Amino acid sequence: MTRLRAAKLVGGWACLLLLLLPVVFAVNWRVRSFVLTRRIQAVLSGLEQVRLDETTEEQLLKTVPGLIRSDSDQRDGSSVVHGYRVLVSNEREWSWWFRNAPLQSFGPSGGAEHYLKDTDGLNYSLKIAYWLGWRYISFGATVSVRDGIASSISYELGQDVQLGMPRFPVLSVRSFHAIQRWDPISSTDDESPEYRIKGTSRALWLRYAADASHELSAHAFQLSLRCYYLSVSGCAAGDLAPLVWQDKQAIEDRVTLRSRDGTTSCSDRVLAGRVRYLPVNVELLEVVQPGRDSLFTTYKVKEVIRGDSWEEVVARSSFAPPRPVPTPSLQPGETVLSFTGPNFDTCQVVPATPSAEAAVRAAVPAPRRREDDRRFIENLL
Repeated sequence: MTRLRAAKLVGGWACLLLLLLPVVFAVNWRVRSFVLTRRIQAVLSGLEQVRLDETTEEQLLKTVPGLIRSDSDQRDGSSVVHGYRVLVSNEREWSWWFRNAPLQSFGPSGGAEHYLKDTDGLNYSLKIAYWLGWRYISFGATVSVRDGIASSISYELGQDVQLGMPRFPVLSVRSFHAIQRWDPISSTDDESPEYRIKGTSRALWLRYAADASHELSAHAFQLSLRCYYLSVSGCAAGDLAPLVWQDKQAIEDRVTLRSRDGTTSCSDRVLAGRVRYLPVNVELLEVVQPGRDSLFTTYKVKEVIRGDSWEEVVARSSFAPPRPVPTPSLQPGETVLSFTGPNFDTCQVVPATPSAEAAVRAAVPAPRRREDDRRFIENLL
C-alpha cells in the first residue's frame, strides 16, 4: 500500500508538472519579450527627440541609450561622417529553439515564400511554442553624424517569425534629405512627398524627410510593442505602428479624393514637392502642334527650369523614354510644365498656370547627402 501511495503521489506530481510546464514556458517567453521591448521603447523614445541637422553628437549620446560608434569615418567633400548603431535581439535564443525544438519532423517545412503567413511554415512543436509566446525579436537602429550633427536615422524591426535567411523586417523606417534612388513615383508619393509610406498591414516601409514636421515624423517612433508579449496571434505592422498605418490610410483617402476632383489632381504643393525631394527635370514648353499623344505633339522648349532638357537626356542615353503624354485638349501657343526623370504615375505634363510655375520656381531642392543612401550607411558601419 505504501508503494502504491507513493506511486500515486509521484504520478500526481508528474501530471501537475506536465500541466504547469506550458505555463512556465509561456511566462518565461513573455517576460523575456517584455524586457526586450522595453529596451526597444527606450531607444525609440530617444530617437523621437533627435532633430536632424540640429541635434549635436553630445546631445545624441545623452538622449539615445546603447549607441555604439562605428570604427571608421568617411569623408564627403569637406565633411566627415561617422555612424552609431544599437541592436536589441534574441537572435541566438530564437535560433537555438528553432534548431533544437522537439518533434521537428512533424509539420510543414520550407521557406517563408511558400506560405500565406510565416507561422504556417512552423512545425507543430514550434507553432505551439509560438502560441505560448515564443517570438523572434530583432531591432536595429543607426544614426549618422555629419560634422558633429545628427544627419540621418534609420531602423528596422524584424518580423516575429523568421523561417530562414535573409531576415525580413515588419517595419522599416529611414530618413532622407533628398531621394537619390527611386521606384516609380505613385500618386500617394506625390500626395505626401515628405512622408512616404508603402506596404500593407503585414509589412510597412516609411521614408520621412529631414524637414518633415516633427508632429508627423514622431509617428515613426511611437510604436505599440505589446503584441510581442500579450498577443497569441503575433504582430503585424498595423499593430506595431498604428499611427503610421492611420497616416497611410489618410494619404490614400486624399489621393482618392483628388482622383475624383480633376481640379486638384495636380496641385501646386505636389509639383513643389517633386522639385524639393526628387532629381527631377522640369521644362517649360510651348505647344506648337497638338496631337493625340506625346509622339504626335510638337513642343518648343521655352526654358529648362530645373535639371536637364529632354534632348540632353536623350543625347546622354542610348535609351530614353518619349516625352510625357500631354494633357488633353491642348491648343497651339499654350504652355505646359513637363516633369521627367522619375516615372510619375500622374501629372507628368500639367498646364503652366502662374501659380504652378511660381511653385516650381520657388521650391528649393533639398541637399543630396551620402548618408541618405542605405549602402553608404552599411559600409560606414
